[in-house]
This record gives sequence, structure tokens and C-alpha cells, in this order.
Amino acid sequence: MSDITLPPVPPSLLDQVDAERLMEHVRRISRFERVPGGSGEGEAFACIEAALRDMGLDPVRHDLPAYVSVPESAHLSVAGESLPCSAHSMLPDADLTAELVYVPDPGAIAASEVAGKIVMTDGLAMAPVMRAAAAAGAVGMVFIAGSRRRHEMIVSPVWGSPEPTDLGTYIPIPAVTVSFADGETARELARKTPRQVCGPACGRPG
Repeated sequence: MSDITLPPVPPSLLDQVDAERLMEHVRRISRFERVPGGSGEGEAFACIEAALRDMGLDPVRHDLPAYVSVPESAHLSVAGESLPCSAHSMLPDADLTAELVYVPDPGAIAASEVAGKIVMTDGLAMAPVMRAAAAAGAVGMVFIAGSRRRHEMIVSPVWGSPEPTDLGTYIPIPAVTVSFADGETARELARKTPRQVCGPACGRPG
């Protein structure tokens, strides 16, 4: 990321922010599962719309067709033991079985022997990390979250409806994320068996 220096926010503007009211808006919107095109998305927008009208604004809602990716399900099995996992948007569907290799530092993946293997690493599912793994010949990835929650990420640099010229920017391998505790289980299985096998379905996003 490039270094960007932002101008300071005037204290007079900060004084106008009602922290409790802001958090109330967050609590209301977070009640809904905001799947694109779903009812939850519309209800969340209705909350925002009402809040803006209360401020004297006149919001306008636009509906438009869009190409989106919504993961439906995922399955991860290590040495025959199934582990709960989450798939990520804008990744290919795949049923695969391959050796699992743990590379703790995502920055070390490019220099590791991962060709034909599924890479397990710590941290969030990020496009640069996956791109490095794919370039090194990895066939899939397993990300270990730093908490009990599995973060839902979009692993793509493309935002909005894609153009034909965006095709080459998509990540060509699947990935899933497991919680920290399940990551510990996977790491222990990998330690016990050097040539651990991961599969059969590393990721099945819709």
C-alpha cells in the first residue's frame, strides 16, 4: 500500500459525531444477512434510508443487474478428520486432494516448495498471498484465522461487475478459512504426518 497522508479532521466536525447513535445504526444494520439481491440487503438499506431521511436528506435507491459471487458451502478434511471452514467469493469451485504444507509466514510462500500442494498459512485470505501461492504452483490454500471466528473475505482485486479485461486478475485456485482452534488441529495433524493429505473438497464457493 502506498503512503497516503490525510488531512486532520477538524475538532468541530468530530464534536458533531454522536458515538451512541452511530453504534445504534451499526447494531441495526448488522442484524441482517446482507447477501446481494436478498431480502436482508433491502432491509439494511431501508434502515440507512430511514436514518438519512431523519437527517433531512432525500436518498434514492437504484436497482441494477450485477455479477456477484456468493459462497454456498465448503468442506475441508485433513487426514480423514473434517474441519469446519468457510469459502470465499470470486474463487473457483474445486474438488481436490493434495498434500498439505504449512507455511506460517505468508510472505515466505513464494520461496517455499508448494507446487502441487495445498498451502496452509496464518492470517486473512488476501489476494496477494493467494497470487503468490498460485504462482509457486500451489493448487489450493487454507487460511487460519487469528480468532474463533472465520472471516468472510472476497479474494479478488475486482470490485463491481467485471469486464472481460479483468479475467486475468482473478485467483485461479480455491481457498478456505478455518478458525484458530481448528487451525491448531490441522497443524497438529500435519506435524504428526509429514506428508499429510488434505481433501477431498478444499473449497466449494458458489
